[in-house]
Amino acid sequence: MNKTTTLVIVASLGLLGAMVSCSSSNTSGTPAPPAGGSAGAAGSTATGGASGQGGSGGTTNTGGSSGTGGTVATGGSAGVGGGGTGGGGGTGGSDLDGGTDGGKCGKLTTLHPPSADAGTLTLYCPFSSTTDGGSNIYCDHASQHCCEPKSGTSSCTAKATACGATDTDWVCEDPSDCGGNQMCCGKGTLVKSLDPKCGNYASGFTGTYCAAQCAAGEIQMCTSDGQCTGSKSCLPFGTKGAQVGGCY
Repeated sequence: MNKTTTLVIVASLGLLGAMVSCSSSNTSGTPAPPAGGSAGAAGSTATGGASGQGGSGGTTNTGGSSGTGGTVATGGSAGVGGGGTGGGGGTGGSDLDGGTDGGKCGKLTTLHPPSADAGTLTLYCPFSSTTDGGSNIYCDHASQHCCEPKSGTSSCTAKATACGATDTDWVCEDPSDCGGNQMCCGKGTLVKSLDPKCGNYASGFTGTYCAAQCAAGEIQMCTSDGQCTGSKSCLPFGTKGAQVGGCY
C-alpha cells in the first residue's frame, strides 16, 4: 500500500468520525431546547411568585380592623345604660312623672301587688331610704301613712299626724290597704300615654285616701285587673316616686 492510498483511508476515517461526532452532538442537542424550555417553565414559577405578591393581599389582615368594629361591644355600654337606669324605677320619682307635670316622657312602669307574706307592711314609701343607694321602706298601712316631701327624705308617720302642706300623702296604694271593703282613691287625673315608649302618669297628683267611693274624676287605685269594674283594667302609671296602678 503506497502513501497516497494510506492518506485516502485516513482521511476517509477522519471524515467518518467527524460525521459520527457531529451526529451524536446533534442528537444530544435535541433535548437541550426542551430542557432549556423547562427552565423557562421554572422561570414561570418565578412569575408564579407573583402569587406571593397576592400574598400581600394578606392585607386582608388589615381587614381584621373589622375587629375594631367589635367596638360594637362598647355599644354594650347600652347594657349599662339600660340595666342601671331601669333599676332606678324603684326610687326615682323624677323619671316617673311625665306629661304636663314632668314636661317630658316618663319611664315605663309595672304593677306591684302587695306581698302576701308582708302582713300590714305593704305601703311602699318612696324616697324613704336614709342611706345612699339603700332600700326604701314599707309603712304599716294599719297605723301609718307615708309622707313624701318635694325634696328630702320620706317617712312613715302615724295616721293621726298630718303630712306637710306640700307633701304627697300616701295612705294606700291598693284596696287591701283600706279596711271595710273600701276603695283606695288617688287625688289626681290618670293620663294614658299616646307614646308606647313613654309611661302613663297622673296629672295634679297629691296623694291617696280610703273611701267607700272615689270622687268623680279621681283615680280608683289598683294592682290587678280583678279590682276594677266593668270593662276597665288596671293601668300601671308612675307618679312622684311610686309605680302604682289605676282602673282605666
